[in-house]
Amino acid sequence: MENILNNDNYICVAVSKTKPVEEINKIYNLGHRDFGENKVQELIKKQKELPKDINWHMIGHLQTNKVKRILPVSYLIHSVDSIKLLNVIDKESKKINSISNILIQLNISGETSKYGFLYEEADTLITRDFLNDDYIDSTKIEVLSIGEIQSKSIDCGDIVDKDLLLTHLEILVE
Repeated sequence: MENILNNDNYICVAVSKTKPVEEINKIYNLGHRDFGENKVQELIKKQKELPKDINWHMIGHLQTNKVKRILPVSYLIHSVDSIKLLNVIDKESKKINSISNILIQLNISGETSKYGFLYEEADTLITRDFLNDDYIDSTKIEVLSIGEIQSKSIDCGDIVDKDLLLTHLEILVE
């Protein structure tokens, strides 16, 4: 575990949803600085009560009406699952003169129970929206995959090989 926490290639996010501030503080005191919440109001509440050097990750589905509240306190938004949400993040980031770190969520398995851009939408998203630099001044964009890549099941505990994912996405662009 120590090697993962001290590795610049990975960020280990402690999911703190439903956990009281006292429990989060115990993990913080062990040296951990990245925590994830799936509810905006919980993240904001805990951010006010806990040390300011914590990197807060928004890990749940984000509604567009809550973007304005989460941007100033979020280190990384893990679940950008629509062009509408991306546009709202872009607009609100520009208002506060900030660059927001986001993960575009791809639902490449096509599971209807999962949020995210479908496999078929990814190629349009990448070629039309990412390559025209519309979001260059307001967002730092990376990719999160929900579902399966080449028959390998992905869940929150797995570390995804970024090169494999980027190779997979390059196929979509060709």
